[in-house]
Amino acid sequence: LAHSHSQARIEAARFYGADEVVCTDLIEPREAFKDRPAQRILVTTPPATLTDAADMAAFGGVISVIGIARTQPESMCALDINKMHFKRLQLRFSFAAPALFFPLCVDLIKGGLVDVKPLISHRFPLERMADAMSLCQRDKKSVVKVMMVR
Repeated sequence: LAHSHSQARIEAARFYGADEVVCTDLIEPREAFKDRPAQRILVTTPPATLTDAADMAAFGGVISVIGIARTQPESMCALDINKMHFKRLQLRFSFAAPALFFPLCVDLIKGGLVDVKPLISHRFPLERMADAMSLCQRDKKSVVKVMMVR
């Protein structure tokens, strides 16, 4: 689940193997999967879409969440715990601190097993950190990751 304004991120998701990207601002998520439940769902949208994800998930499905909200009540959601239980759904959250998997990620990149070049949409010298941060804030359409270089 994503928002359509993040076109570069949507293309990156497809490059890395996403079967389908549902833009929740363009289509009702439940409509996208009404005839074929999803085994794996990555939620990058605000928490309210977790309710939709639980409806869309197949029996034994996994819902991974990396979308967060800036304020309450946007950070709140209601889940039908019985549905989660009887569908045997797994709900997983991601938080990168501490970065336990960082050394493994570096090894995978060094070994050529993961190509991260498609993730780097922009490069800036360190002196232009403010420009880089500004770009991330105002250009959601084309920014995936910004790399700072010396």
